[in-house]
Amino acid sequence: MNGKVELVLDARAEVGESPIWHAQRQVLYWVDILKCQVHIYNPATKRDRAIHVGQFVGTVVPRKAGGVMVALQRGFARLDLNTEMLDFIADPEADKPGNRFNDGKCDPAGRFWAGTMPIEGAEPTEPTTEEE
Repeated sequence: MNGKVELVLDARAEVGESPIWHAQRQVLYWVDILKCQVHIYNPATKRDRAIHVGQFVGTVVPRKAGGVMVALQRGFARLDLNTEMLDFIADPEADKPGNRFNDGKCDPAGRFWAGTMPIEGAEPTEPTTEEE
């Protein structure tokens, strides 16, 4: 490795995040949050496939059973990579319509974790101070 940085994909993503390498398939999954896309990049063919999922997508992880899991604006879903169909599982924050799911990954036990954040830019929270 010579330490040279090289652009391998000029995706022109608005907010490209959450890369995860799938060793068995030899592809890189990643998302473009604002374009509502899950991407599958194959470095052997230099092709990037984008799947539009219809809402902000914060993260993607491969499933043992095939396809991927995604954390979307409105909850968790399975995505079939062949049909590009979503199978919605749950929206744990249905009572918070101003939030969206953001980044996440699977833990060593295979549990899918994802955090949320406000859709709109929120004012910074004032720091908490203790009274003397």
